[in-house]
Amino acid sequence: MYRSLKNKKLLAIYYKKFQKHDEALKVLMDVYKEERKIFNQNKNKEQQISSISEEVTQQSKTEEEAKVVQVSDQDEQPQVLINDGVAIAEEELVEDKPTLAHSKSVSKDKQNRNIQVRLGTTMTEIMNVFSMKRDKIKAHRFREEAEKHFLEGLAGDRTNKYFIRYLASVGDMYLRFGSKSELDEAYKLYDEANKTLELTKGKDDSEFLLSMVDIGNVYLEKKSYTEAEAFYTFSNSEFERLHGNN
Repeated sequence: MYRSLKNKKLLAIYYKKFQKHDEALKVLMDVYKEERKIFNQNKNKEQQISSISEEVTQQSKTEEEAKVVQVSDQDEQPQVLINDGVAIAEEELVEDKPTLAHSKSVSKDKQNRNIQVRLGTTMTEIMNVFSMKRDKIKAHRFREEAEKHFLEGLAGDRTNKYFIRYLASVGDMYLRFGSKSELDEAYKLYDEANKTLELTKGKDDSEFLLSMVDIGNVYLEKKSYTEAEAFYTFSNSEFERLHGNN
């Protein structure tokens, strides 16, 4: 399933490269629908499991309460309570040990988060195509949904590489639209991505150096040529220092 969706995304990249926006959008919307279907199916399963778990917990609680009442009515109450206390303690120790069910639950949670990140990535790509078509309303609609899925899937981690790439993609969208306020927003997003990359990967990282070019592009659009040249020159000289002329 995922291999097929990945191949469709590669096809969409091909269409975008040759400015075939409608074809790219059609492929990406097919991917989006499939990933949304997978996401909803997993969400429904989670809700069912949670409901069953609550019923089992409530049933166990009711049985324990009935057991305490029964013990209190017996003649040898102190001895029974001691024995019963040991039994309860042993049960708690067993519950504290990692179980197969717990491992499966953790694995399932990770799987669900990965699905959300995939969905966020697809929605970002759709956002970019709509921005190329100059459809601001639809572009922003998918931007908002993408950010929601990224933050939920990454547990709010704005330093994750996928979220940093999302920031850069949204910056590209604002740069493409090009009004003064949109260029300011592009700069803000590129700057956050740049500072996060510097903090997490360092100044010698290729993605950090490319993020300097993004900021330079904003200055270029603003016709601030001196500032743009400074960012371009720094990025280019550092690439040459690290990688030579290759």
